Amino acid sequence: KAYHEILAAFYGEWKRPIAEGEKEAAFARMAEIAKGVFAREGLDVEAKRALAPRAARGVLSSWIDAEAESGWPAEEVLSEQTVEGTLASENGAARFRARIDRIDRTGSDATILDYKTGSRLPTQTSVREGRSLQLPLYALLLERNGKGTRVARMGYASVRPKPKAGITPILLRESGKTADRPAARTKAWAADEEFDAVLNLAAGRAVDVVRAVRDGFFPRSDDPRACK
Repeated sequence: KAYHEILAAFYGEWKRPIAEGEKEAAFARMAEIAKGVFAREGLDVEAKRALAPRAARGVLSSWIDAEAESGWPAEEVLSEQTVEGTLASENGAARFRARIDRIDRTGSDATILDYKTGSRLPTQTSVREGRSLQLPLYALLLERNGKGTRVARMGYASVRPKPKAGITPILLRESGKTADRPAARTKAWAADEEFDAVLNLAAGRAVDVVRAVRDGFFPRSDDPRACK
């Protein structure tokens, strides 16, 4: 929670990805925000871990380095955006509301990022197979709320010490490739039809889960890495 708050406050002011030449200024401001958050929460030990210098693999300096080195451009960064809407499937419909950690916008294209501080991330396979619903549901709700917005990329942003810090692409539209955008993992790229099919599969699964819960049945997860 503390790291989410720190990053939301920082990018709420910064409003753009951190470039290579901005790392020192970014760290100074992020550290200033972090000191206030950690002091308020009484997290002295975590503060030392977060604010450690680059040579000591501090969490915040690791994140800043990873973002600056990634080279993924965006015209604007938005933090903690709330989206909501009704999603439908052949079995019915349900209304959802969500808060997206970060949205990077370039024109009408958007990248959805979810901050993660733990060691385990949902996999590309679990997202494609409809077992990890978070990012696809964010994408669907954003496209319905975004007045012409197209979600072109989605991924997890690991806020951890080096070498674990950085953005893990999960699903990227083939049509979103540009000459100035660095290549990501090959398996993350998907044709538009495949990308949209993943979103629609997630919508159907989410509606089915809501209907089941309403009927008093709580479906178990088929993901062996999920909480028991």
